[in-house]
Amino acid sequence: MKLGYRPDIDGLRAIAVLAVVLFHAEPAFLKGGFAGVDIFFVISGYLISGIIFRSLIAGDFSFVEFYNRRIRRIFPALIVVLLTAWIAGWCMLMSDEFRHLGKHIFAASLFLSNFLLWREAGYFDVSSDLKPLLHLWSLGVEEQFYLLWPFLAVIFWRLRVSFRIPIFLLLGFSLSANLLWAGRDGVSSFYLPHTRFWELMVGSYLAYIEVMRDVGKREVGSKFTPSPLLGTKTSNLRSFIGLILITISFVSFDKSVVYPGWRAILPTVGALLVISGGKDAFLNRQILSGRFLNWTGKISYPLYLWHWTLLVLVRIVNSGPLSYGATAVIVALAFLLAWATYRFIELPIRSSRNIPYSSKSLAYPRLGALHITPMLIVLLLSLGGGGFLTWENHGFPERLRSYEKINKSFQREDLSKITEECRKQYTFPTGYCSTRKGARPSVALIGDSHSNALWWGIDELYAQKGEATIQLGNGGCLPFFDVERYSEGKPVGCPKIINAALEFAISSPEIKTVILAGRYTVSVEGTGFGEMDAALSRRYFEIRDTKNPEVTDPKDVFGNAMARTIKKLHAAGKSIIFMQQVPELDFDPKSCVRLRPGIFWEESRTPCAVSRKKVEERQRGYRKIVAMLLANHPYVQTVNPTEGLCDNAWCYAKVGGEVLYRDNHHLNLTGSLFLSKRLARRIMN
Repeated sequence: MKLGYRPDIDGLRAIAVLAVVLFHAEPAFLKGGFAGVDIFFVISGYLISGIIFRSLIAGDFSFVEFYNRRIRRIFPALIVVLLTAWIAGWCMLMSDEFRHLGKHIFAASLFLSNFLLWREAGYFDVSSDLKPLLHLWSLGVEEQFYLLWPFLAVIFWRLRVSFRIPIFLLLGFSLSANLLWAGRDGVSSFYLPHTRFWELMVGSYLAYIEVMRDVGKREVGSKFTPSPLLGTKTSNLRSFIGLILITISFVSFDKSVVYPGWRAILPTVGALLVISGGKDAFLNRQILSGRFLNWTGKISYPLYLWHWTLLVLVRIVNSGPLSYGATAVIVALAFLLAWATYRFIELPIRSSRNIPYSSKSLAYPRLGALHITPMLIVLLLSLGGGGFLTWENHGFPERLRSYEKINKSFQREDLSKITEECRKQYTFPTGYCSTRKGARPSVALIGDSHSNALWWGIDELYAQKGEATIQLGNGGCLPFFDVERYSEGKPVGCPKIINAALEFAISSPEIKTVILAGRYTVSVEGTGFGEMDAALSRRYFEIRDTKNPEVTDPKDVFGNAMARTIKKLHAAGKSIIFMQQVPELDFDPKSCVRLRPGIFWEESRTPCAVSRKKVEERQRGYRKIVAMLLANHPYVQTVNPTEGLCDNAWCYAKVGGEVLYRDNHHLNLTGSLFLSKRLARRIMN
């Protein structure tokens, strides 16, 4: 009662993986190619559930055998790719990049990548396009399904309850969770298993009705009713409609849509209809079973693993986007490696059997003692341990030696000790808190992560005058009263921290000057800047005025909150300095230096700068609001970082051989000190 080979299912796998590869290689080629993952889920649910149902009915189901097969199917290619990624990271990645990769290797070895990505997702994390193992989130969801579903199926089988009961319960719960969460918490609905299991259960349902058709009432405890999904008269129509739904998904979806949500129903139902058409449906037989699609389907799993890992590693090393030619070469290499992995690693391991230690194998004791499945488990866990050690050892910075000085330029400055001392001294709520130990500050710098980066230089400047500063705020929060930021529909908690910081400045008589600083453009414009920020959108930086919730335009929220803030500070007798935004870069500043061991094609960007015209166009929106506001409040002093970082043509990220930015919009320590010196007269005036 085994399910016969379905060449059309391998063809459907090929369509799914080719869509994903095209989307990852260049989203413009197929904007909705990410829906290919939903097709994989349906196929997995169908095949795995079919195996479980048939084995239970035949009376030969074994958890040991089930997981043995899963391990031999999943582990070999995964081990090869993870090991290759770790070796490449050791040879080519900087410490922070290698450390981050190690964390993801550790999560992947435990099939928890989706949970790690869920926890990481957001503006302050590494861009998704720079995570070599991002795509393993779907593998995590599938493995979590494999851990749950067989046990549920066995329990209901032994209770003599129809399989359709747990199918409908799990499908209904998961689909409802997906539809409810998609609009409220997009990150959770995308990564978490309970909002994705319904897609696998759709495949399980098809497997169930096929088993019902084959074995009837006696074996499964429920009378079989012919299903329209199995009728031969409509098989061609089902297959055709299914491929149409899949095509619509690929061409009509893009990164901006809420997903999965209701949209995921299209590729999911499409895959269901195509599979239900059977191998003899015209399109399934003539197209999906064709030689190229069938071959691609067979290597689809290692191809899925290889393509994204290769693309991202090269993008990281290149410190920027790749040319079409380079992308094509990498995709071709992924195909070659996928075929080699399938032919020389997957097939031999999947077809082999555990070799018992016996008298016949005494001449080859090593071979005789070998049990492949336990070895695969040990290898994967060892790789996970290596990833954990890489994370714990901060990416093994000793690898770099001569590169370490450059490497540190791109790492966030460690403020942990200063922050701890500051919070003890001032009992400030969570967020940034920086001041020199024992100092009584006369200047308060309030804002977001840009303010945090500026603090080093500003504190140094005031220290030369015998004054001290305190930096207070929170990442992503505007330095104004009563402005909440929402990321993926969830409040960040800005008013609690920023209001406390501003009230501290107002109520502290020793604070004479308040400097407001931040990255304003993302809040006002709702978009990122350049390649590294391409994924940023309003959903990460929606701002609302908690005092006037009826105001929804971000420009009005920004202007009203700024006016309210400077009026309160002025009424308290504080001198106010408004720090304009530091120029953002439309490139990765790592591309400005040769910084990687083992890389010979790396070129240094010249000039290491962004067009001043681009910067001014980018900042025009918020600056117009600020100019109109400050015209009525002449007591506010403004400081413009472009005066210190730009000439008439360019805004520089590297001056005199020193890089000034740690990423595309934060100054590093060198940049902070450089800018404060260039603007000393303006700041200290």
